[in-house]
Amino acid sequence: FLAPASVLAAAFFCSFASEKAFVIYGYAVGIYTVAAGISVFGVGSTCFPALSESFARGEHEIFAGRLRSALFSATLISIPVFCAVAILAPEGVSLLYERGSFTAGASEACAAALRALSPAIPAYAISEVLYRAFLAAKKPKLTALAALFSLAALVASNVISLVFDGGLTGVCISFTVAECM
Repeated sequence: FLAPASVLAAAFFCSFASEKAFVIYGYAVGIYTVAAGISVFGVGSTCFPALSESFARGEHEIFAGRLRSALFSATLISIPVFCAVAILAPEGVSLLYERGSFTAGASEACAAALRALSPAIPAYAISEVLYRAFLAAKKPKLTALAALFSLAALVASNVISLVFDGGLTGVCISFTVAECM
């Protein structure tokens, strides 16, 4: 439930940034979601069954080894994706969206927002692997607590950003902070 709550928080806090901030945020988070999802999906999908199996069999050392391997793989895949998204944000946004009423100025704002979101990609990858590890270890309360803690960090970071007039970049950084929790 972190993703829908993040969108709701963004809708609220973007209203303080500018008239078009939420629309631009939506475009940027769309690219972020595709990049993060593609980089994390494979590792998350393959690690969960293996983690569940080793935990169910009581093979805790194998579970720990598989978890380390999954974390390493997620990091190894997500860091280059993060770098590519951060570096290629202006070109990617321009290629995907810049036409019609989506002007060069909107493209620049969207690319800046995407750059602010991009550090969340490795954090998302690691948190997804850890969430699956906790679920495999039959500890769903930890995943719920982690998500609630992330939501609290999201709101607190947005409030701080609002106080310091962080604008759309502050909303995006708040999302990244929440993913890092």
